[in-house]
Amino acid sequence: MKAEFTYPELKDTVCVVTGAGGGIGRQICLDLARSGASLFLIDARQSHCDAVADAARQLGATCEVAVQDITDLDLLEQAAKRCRERLGNTNVLINTIAMSGRPDSLFDLTLPKWERQIAVNLTSYFTTSQVFAAQMREAGGGSIVHVGSLAGNTPQINSGAYSVCKAGVGMLSRLMAHEWGPHGIRSNVVSPAWCAPR
Repeated sequence: MKAEFTYPELKDTVCVVTGAGGGIGRQICLDLARSGASLFLIDARQSHCDAVADAARQLGATCEVAVQDITDLDLLEQAAKRCRERLGNTNVLINTIAMSGRPDSLFDLTLPKWERQIAVNLTSYFTTSQVFAAQMREAGGGSIVHVGSLAGNTPQINSGAYSVCKAGVGMLSRLMAHEWGPHGIRSNVVSPAWCAPR
């Protein structure tokens, strides 16, 4: 029996989820929908994102979708503006997006592959947080949750830059907590193990 969770304190909040079409992102979106949150979903895959949005709406949630490359800062800023116009200021941001580790040893890893993984798995966590945290600061506070990985603490060998990115996510979250805490913005990281695809 699959566990289903609700969080009454999130009722009527605006929650942004990146990587919303993935396995972890999808489950988070459905739990938020059951809790009465309004959702703004970001994912690069149209069909995945639309399917999650449809499921969330069936649970009664108001839901907006932005299908885009998370590394495009201009599109990200446009998405944040649309989120505020359609739903209101962001209260919660959950960064789940990830490019899983590719089978590359560090001897064989090419610079373009390294840079792409860093851009998706680390830099986007910074840019997304910065863009949506501006709304949180304006509103007096909010919460950011970053999905890291146990690979950030224990090297996941032959997976390219993945472990490096996830280690960086952990430190980034701690920095945000220290710098943005005085503005009422919380920042936390959760580090799951490998999750089977669904």
